[in-house]
Amino acid sequence: MNEEQQFSRAEGTKLRELEIRVLHSLLYEAIGFTGFAVPYISFVRALRERLHPVGTSEIRLAEMNAGLKFQVDLGDRLGCDIYYGYYQEYFDSQLFFSLIDPGCIVLDIGANFGYYTTAAARLTGIKGSVIACEPNEEAYKLLQANVEINGVRELVRCYRVCAGAEDGETDFYVSEESSFSSMSSTGRAKLRQKVTVPVRSLDSLLLELGLERIDAMKIDVEGYEFAVLRGAIATLKISPNAAIMMEVSAKNLDEQRRGELISVLTEIYQLGFRGWVVDSNPEMLKLLNTPQEAVNLGSANVFLTQGGSEREQRLIAAYKDLQTQAFTKIAREIGLPERQLLHRHISDPLRYSNLYGAFLDRLLRDRNATIDYSQSRIEQIERQLGQREEEIRQRDEEISQRDRETAQRDEVLANLERESQERLAAISQRDEAIAKLQAEVEFLKQELDVPPISRFFQNLKLPFKLKKTG
Repeated sequence: MNEEQQFSRAEGTKLRELEIRVLHSLLYEAIGFTGFAVPYISFVRALRERLHPVGTSEIRLAEMNAGLKFQVDLGDRLGCDIYYGYYQEYFDSQLFFSLIDPGCIVLDIGANFGYYTTAAARLTGIKGSVIACEPNEEAYKLLQANVEINGVRELVRCYRVCAGAEDGETDFYVSEESSFSSMSSTGRAKLRQKVTVPVRSLDSLLLELGLERIDAMKIDVEGYEFAVLRGAIATLKISPNAAIMMEVSAKNLDEQRRGELISVLTEIYQLGFRGWVVDSNPEMLKLLNTPQEAVNLGSANVFLTQGGSEREQRLIAAYKDLQTQAFTKIAREIGLPERQLLHRHISDPLRYSNLYGAFLDRLLRDRNATIDYSQSRIEQIERQLGQREEEIRQRDEEISQRDRETAQRDEVLANLERESQERLAAISQRDEAIAKLQAEVEFLKQELDVPPISRFFQNLKLPFKLKKTG
């Protein structure tokens, strides 16, 4: 592939990425329409995977308007979502971040490339601390890189371990998409390899670090949340102000893990904690009165706080604040203008109409940007064609000049050839003349060598010989 083809391919890829980014900008709006969100998300991801195949490592830098930057792998679903400006759990993540204050001790269990880790470190400040655990080697490398990129290295301690019920070792199943790697094969992505990694209970790890409490913890470990909680019971007993955001997904829970999760949640409920979940139908922050309700959610993030605590009140208040602002922070992340029109009100029958208008404006801007880019590309190609035509004209002129010079050279060579032939003929004639002269000279020499009397008798005998012969 020559340089021009490589350039053309790169430009084509940029245009396709811009088109995919436009589709992603509407994903936040799509989730508000029942029955439409799932197929639309699947469609966008399927289209995107033609450009960025799953399992093919492609590291890019994703920049968020909030100031965070992340190296992500576009071969991983979560990383690719972030790169194109979409995060399905954005609302839940903002709810979690609203519970973090300067000086907090935060745990990120299943840190992946470090979205929660780096954002939390920005909130805790120099008086706080973030502990990040990520067993997947490739994700762990990205985690370390992103901690450096975002300037929070002094606030974060990263460990390539699984958090579990007790210290030891475990099999770890590495999937093509790091988001679906776990201590057992989830079946949600193609398995790449099985490795052995260390396991640390949080009680043991925090004791080793000299930390006596935690203030916030995010857990996303593909079905082994129960093991993480089991290994943190002692810490939770002395952390009454702790807030936990934990993924619960039926896809990751077989019968045994489901029973284990109910058991450990029952123990945590007995410590005074209780669960909350963002329920989309009806849209509200819903209290989970029993562990069974939490396990039966299907797929959601459960927030655990001490019942009646200041942290629980902050959770409820933060939810209301995020709701009334109608994704203002989301708008900031994806570059929408922050304005009063983005606020949802009960008087708005559809509740999304203003937000839809803002997204439509964004889509039109991106479409115009695409048109402008295409027009610019066309003009660039036309200039290149003009340059190429001029180069061809110059080459044709050079070829014509060379042809003329060749014809002149051939004519000179032909003249030289004729002159050579003429010279050879003259030389041949000269040689013949010289040969005749030499023969005459020899004859004369012979004549001069015969005495005169002999020549007389020879001449006298000659008539008789001629007569006798006759």
